[in-house]
Amino acid sequence: MPDAREPAVAPVRLCCQQRHWGVQCTDGKVMCCLCFGRFPVAELNVTEDGTPEDVCSECAAREVEANG
Repeated sequence: MPDAREPAVAPVRLCCQQRHWGVQCTDGKVMCCLCFGRFPVAELNVTEDGTPEDVCSECAAREVEANG
């Protein structure tokens, strides 16, 4: 993996139009992969093992409801 200290080589991300590695933007927000809204990490769905995922809590609840 490229060195995170080299932002010039990081890709320009669609979420914020800035260069960064990973799903978390430089302003601390993450784009939901379902609704494409940008949310702080505290508003993301958390998996059973306690890891936040790149899905907002609202979309995760809708997904659970739709899949029964």
